[in-house]
Amino acid sequence: MFDFTDMTTLRIIGQLVGFLGIIDSVIIYQQKTRKGLLIAKLVGDVLWGASYFLLGSIGGGAICVIAVFRELVFMNRGKHKWAD
Repeated sequence: MFDFTDMTTLRIIGQLVGFLGIIDSVIIYQQKTRKGLLIAKLVGDVLWGASYFLLGSIGGGAICVIAVFRELVFMNRGKHKWAD
């Protein structure tokens, strides 16, 4: 059973940020352009990363940080030489 007395402020904020990540995961599927999709994915990865770090999951947060860098590369393909 879940113990509600163990809810600290960071844990509550982490849960709320994770809920925003869930909402963003739905919004990703509504995008019609590549740019909109990448921006929504970037926002989602930032939200998930923040949620993981706030909940104390360093491994999950690190994967989201890597995903953020991946989206930044995808967003800059064709614009900058380093992204190609």
